[in-house]
Amino acid sequence: RADSMGPIVRFGDLKEGFPYDDWVYCLYPNGAQLKRMVTYILRDEAFRNETEFYQFSRGFSVVYDYAQKKIESLSLNGEPIDDAKIYTVGLQRYHVNSFDKFLGLPLAEVESNRKSNIVSTSCFAILDEYLSVHGKLSAKVEGRIVVKGLEQPARA
Repeated sequence: RADSMGPIVRFGDLKEGFPYDDWVYCLYPNGAQLKRMVTYILRDEAFRNETEFYQFSRGFSVVYDYAQKKIESLSLNGEPIDDAKIYTVGLQRYHVNSFDKFLGLPLAEVESNRKSNIVSTSCFAILDEYLSVHGKLSAKVEGRIVVKGLEQPARA
């Protein structure tokens, strides 16, 4: 929620930038379901800032054709997503509770592969602990999401 932090991040800064604490779940979609989820995430509303948008992990890459409304490529660690393989996705409880609304398919369909499970009751605690032991972090754009055919808005 904050535009930037640091160079020293205090506890209050962290709470301001990440004000909502929630449980973290692991879900297990197969590759075909994951492709549907990513396609749904990249629907038109996302480009108008009218819906949720998700962080993709390092190693995850998508090339999306905006004009055709389809994924050209989707990979994890350089390997194409396999429709039959089961993948692990981490989501906060808020998103799990509205899975079909936010990700475009029924939670029961994904849980038919393997039941989801809670991995933490506090995502804030995970973030706090991680930042406590990893100093001098910096962010950079890695190009995990490439959108072709999307006109860029004029800059003022």
